[in-house]
Amino acid sequence: MCSVGLETVDHIVAGCSALAQTDYTDRHNQVASIIHWDVCRHFGVPVESRWYRHHPDRLVETDDITMMWDTTIPTARKIKANRPDICLRNRKTNTCLLIDISCPADGNIGKKHAEKLAKYSDLRVEISRMWHCRTLVVPVVLGALGTVHTGIARWLDIIPGHHNLQHLQKTVLLGSTRILRKVMSSF
Repeated sequence: MCSVGLETVDHIVAGCSALAQTDYTDRHNQVASIIHWDVCRHFGVPVESRWYRHHPDRLVETDDITMMWDTTIPTARKIKANRPDICLRNRKTNTCLLIDISCPADGNIGKKHAEKLAKYSDLRVEISRMWHCRTLVVPVVLGALGTVHTGIARWLDIIPGHHNLQHLQKTVLLGSTRILRKVMSSF
């Protein structure tokens, strides 16, 4: 498809540049949408009864929270990485979570986890300074074939709502299956 590497399962589900802007993004957005839906339900924001019908709004605001979906966060200082998947500001607890999701090849989950923490460290510091709140980067890294980072349960526990790890893994696997089926049918 991309003529760059061997078309192994790993390459097809997580390393092909020809699929990156469409199929990988769709799989990623499905996982992010589940987390967004769970957070909305936790805070009593009206949402669809089924997660797969949920289309996240760019901005969700209640008396207690402001949640931004895939939105650039304006800062006083120029920050290169200023667009996490979900930014959840909780005024009641005076906290802000920068939630970023990734579905890399299973062998790259540790690297991607560390990359997410480093990528948003400047934004974390700037938001803490601007909004006078405790800010935390929350990486949610699920391998394209279902492998997870050892600390993922701890990260999911930080995000408000009930997050079922097996449900997230199933969503990633179904997305990877769709990608494989699409590529295999093109031969």
